[in-house]
Amino acid sequence: MKLSHPDMGQTKQPVVQNSPRSQTYVVDDQTTPTEPYNPPTPTIDDRLAQFETPAEEPTVTEYPLPPKKSISKTLEKLIFIGKTTEEVEIDGIKFELSTLTNKEHGEIVKAMYRFSEAADLFTVRVLTLANALKKIDGLSIEDIEIEGDFEDNFHKRMSIIDYLQLSVVEELFDKYEGLIKEEDEASEEDKEIKNS
Repeated sequence: MKLSHPDMGQTKQPVVQNSPRSQTYVVDDQTTPTEPYNPPTPTIDDRLAQFETPAEEPTVTEYPLPPKKSISKTLEKLIFIGKTTEEVEIDGIKFELSTLTNKEHGEIVKAMYRFSEAADLFTVRVLTLANALKKIDGLSIEDIEIEGDFEDNFHKRMSIIDYLQLSVVEELFDKYEGLIKEEDEASEEDKEIKNS
């Protein structure tokens, strides 16, 4: 006989050991074909995160997509209907100005919204000439080397215009306005010819 504790008396029963009994449990699988899987409900933070980063929406100026590599002759004619180009010489330097396309006008309007109410006449001139000025002394304005980091070619062209003297910018803008008047007058003459 064994003593289980010094204060206890002798026992006639065998000593029970503290070992766990092995038991088997059956658990139903939650993904059985009889029951559809229900994903966990998203937390409020997950749902708010969907609205914190807005989806990028294309702007009007991004539509329509540019035509494929080969432009048909008809489309090419349509693009250049009404386009007027003029070469202006100021102090021996030749500047080539051109009227703007609808896309270029859209870029100007988009840039004006970024300036909000701070946009003034000088800003309008720079934005317009950045699109209208195509060449300086036969060199494309895109190919002119200028120091600085620019978001895109449009900002580079704006910087080139900003570096010009005010008198040159004013004269170029006056010539551009003259191009617009010529284009409008030619359009009016075409209408008169068609109506007669």
